[in-house]
Amino acid sequence: MDAAKVAKLLDAEKVIVFGGKLSLFGVPEELGQEILRLIELITPANCSGYAVVNGESLVFSRGEETIIAFVDEDRVMGTLRRLTQNV
Repeated sequence: MDAAKVAKLLDAEKVIVFGGKLSLFGVPEELGQEILRLIELITPANCSGYAVVNGESLVFSRGEETIIAFVDEDRVMGTLRRLTQNV
């Protein structure tokens, strides 16, 4: 899935998508890879959740693809619901 498409669907300024190929929107590649590694390291393979990284709220879903979206703090739970419903 394309990160720009996910960003538009979720109204997110920054998105990371990994499903064999890394797709980024609004995130430098190095930072995107580091955040992806962090999420993969601290979470089981098929899960979803949220975290605060460097003061920014992000939601994630891990399955066939890992999707990470940075959203405003007040939109975390709504965005998480959308991710778990397969965007």
